[in-house]
Amino acid sequence: MVSLQVREIVDQFNFGDSQTTNVNKALAYVDTKARNRELDIEAARSEVESIYLRAKLQWDQCNRVRGTFEANNAEWLASKFPTQLLSNGASTSNTNSCSLAADYEQSSELAERMKIRFMEHSEESANERTSPTRIARRKAYRLKEYNIMKQISLLLQSPRDLLISTDHSDMLSDEEVLAFYIDLGLTEAQYKSMSSLVPSRFPSFNAIRRAEALCVPFLEKIVTTECAVKMEMQCLVEYTVRRILEMQKKVLRDFLTENQLNVLKLRCVFTYGIDATSGHGTDVLISVLVPIQLHLDDASHHIFWLNVTPQNYRFCRPISLQLAKPSKALVLQTKHSVDEQITNLKPMHIVLEYDKAIDVEFEFVLSMIEGKVLSYMLDDSSTTCCLICCATPSEMMDASILASGFIGQEEPLVYSISPIHCWVTFFELLLQLSYRMDFKEWQVPEEQRTTFNERMKTVQQRLYEAFGVRVAEADAGSSSSTSTMGYISRRVFDDPALASTTLNIDEDLIERFRNILIAINSRHPLHPAKVQQYGSDTYRKYLELYSWSRVPASVHKVLAHAGQLIVRSPVRLGYVGKKSGEIEHNYFPSDRKLCARTTSKQDSLKDAFVETLISSDPKISSISLSNRIKRKKRAAYPDVVASFFIFDESYCETDDDDDYNSGDDDEDDLDSLDEFWTELDWLNEDIAHVKG
Repeated sequence: MVSLQVREIVDQFNFGDSQTTNVNKALAYVDTKARNRELDIEAARSEVESIYLRAKLQWDQCNRVRGTFEANNAEWLASKFPTQLLSNGASTSNTNSCSLAADYEQSSELAERMKIRFMEHSEESANERTSPTRIARRKAYRLKEYNIMKQISLLLQSPRDLLISTDHSDMLSDEEVLAFYIDLGLTEAQYKSMSSLVPSRFPSFNAIRRAEALCVPFLEKIVTTECAVKMEMQCLVEYTVRRILEMQKKVLRDFLTENQLNVLKLRCVFTYGIDATSGHGTDVLISVLVPIQLHLDDASHHIFWLNVTPQNYRFCRPISLQLAKPSKALVLQTKHSVDEQITNLKPMHIVLEYDKAIDVEFEFVLSMIEGKVLSYMLDDSSTTCCLICCATPSEMMDASILASGFIGQEEPLVYSISPIHCWVTFFELLLQLSYRMDFKEWQVPEEQRTTFNERMKTVQQRLYEAFGVRVAEADAGSSSSTSTMGYISRRVFDDPALASTTLNIDEDLIERFRNILIAINSRHPLHPAKVQQYGSDTYRKYLELYSWSRVPASVHKVLAHAGQLIVRSPVRLGYVGKKSGEIEHNYFPSDRKLCARTTSKQDSLKDAFVETLISSDPKISSISLSNRIKRKKRAAYPDVVASFFIFDESYCETDDDDDYNSGDDDEDDLDSLDEFWTELDWLNEDIAHVKG
């Protein structure tokens, strides 16, 4: 008898190809191994398809990492392929032999689906319909169709059989349709096709136009030239707050009634910043703001609305966009313009029913800046020195200065930090250390250049084999490659033991880096002294292990000044950063290409700007937010990180930080508006506890 292992079948698969191609390739391999024995093609195909589906599922669950896949499925891969499918002289027809030329097997996926539908309604094909292969295929296609419908229904906050059942009595509102349209990234033609299939559920495309008009009723306030587009900040801020108040109208009304107030004084906190990029074939300078929270303007700071996704581009509101080289003069001019508008902002006064009113003050925090833009603002051309303590690279490696403490200056801007980008800077430090492990010198000597290059290729190959990521392709310097490096860095830091083996770096040091990064990316109040002590101990350990190396200024800033960063930050560190502004750069070219007119450059810029305003509308972005959150991966905080939090650690086991857990959008798990209000009550209690 012929002995085949499941591993041999799996080795024939290329998961980048279609299922039909992989199954045919594996069947051809089985036929070759049959050695003149007849092969029961139908049973063999059914078995190979079963192996393929299981292997594909496990491959995706293992993040397409070969080593992990083989380790998790070692027993199954070593099992035997059913030998009863190979028989001596079994009588099978020519059409059932493993020729792989039958038109059904060679037909396309669409043709197979059409034949399945035909067989389901044909009395003459009863035997074919009951074969294992046909049954398996029908189940696979139905499962695929069901999963697509399920994903769509999740975005609509409806039961999973929303689009599968025949009952579509509830027509979506204009705003729900617009949120659905944006979430799926549909085109007008795609939505019209979907609307025609379920007209009782999806209104006409005019509903989306009406909802978009409500998101930007201030088109006359947008000023456009051939190279720039901007709008009045007073108008942008006021309408953003109005949309937030619309969502929380019932909550605010109940609060006024319960406390017998006629006027409610609120304060809305925004973060803002300026970001520059040179990607997509053009230079872009964009200034943006993000609403963070709406709270009482008193000592209690009772929160009425909280942005649980501060790093999500869906809440990033554009102030201006300029197609120009981001020079120092242009950056300073843009900052001066934004600061001047903030200074001249007037408070809002909104009259409600029953002679009640709401007064809203505005507070702005400049936090969405980093790197080159920050150096322009501080008039500091050096990027190797620390902006906080002005330490030089050699002073950063001096253990005696670390023991006495690096003294920071009073300038508030120097304490600006983007926690989400720290993942990349710390990972790049580990990479540079690993590349130099053979000769242990930071400056690569000319005679060691070949050794350095060989070691670099070896490390990158090890990373690919261990984590399934390609560092060489991601390290390109553009905004998109930065996002890729962010994903890679979180993948590597998620397994310190494997990272230590792969990079030949001390495991405890990697674990410490990971804990600090998770802490500064969390949105919980942190204990400055504890974080400062942990950062200093980590810094000291690094100097002891790798005294021959250098400490990048961005890494030194976190390790040496962690406590100062927490104290000086006007909001929790997890709420600052410029990730959302960078994502706007990634979406701007596609918005300009797909959603903008081509009649003139001004019209193109204005349409792309308006599209960004619509997609970042707070009310639209909040629809189906909880369902987008649920699809994020969750993980508990490490015990060391939980010890940094000021409030009780029991909250840390259930409340997760997505900057660490998912790597994409930082969103908390809130299922409904009721749970959202419960979450705000919990936060208000924490704030009172901290202040007490």
